[in-house]
Amino acid sequence: MKASRWYKAFGGGREEKYYHIIEFDEDERVRGTLYIFNPLFRKVVREEDRYFDKKWWMEQELYNTVHEVAENSVPFLMKF
Repeated sequence: MKASRWYKAFGGGREEKYYHIIEFDEDERVRGTLYIFNPLFRKVVREEDRYFDKKWWMEQELYNTVHEVAENSVPFLMKF
């Protein structure tokens, strides 16, 4: 669990959830951005900056609700 990493939620159906973790603060919170991506139209339909409880985030990883993905496999990032 490190800052500046990308994660993807399993499942999702018509929309895929991606999380970009920005930082972990001293208040036991995780700051990140949630992206809702529609693969049919190949576009981000929603983007939200959020704070997640650190315990909640660790449970998501523990139960494999989210998994880390390489930055170059995130479909909506520009690649140069």
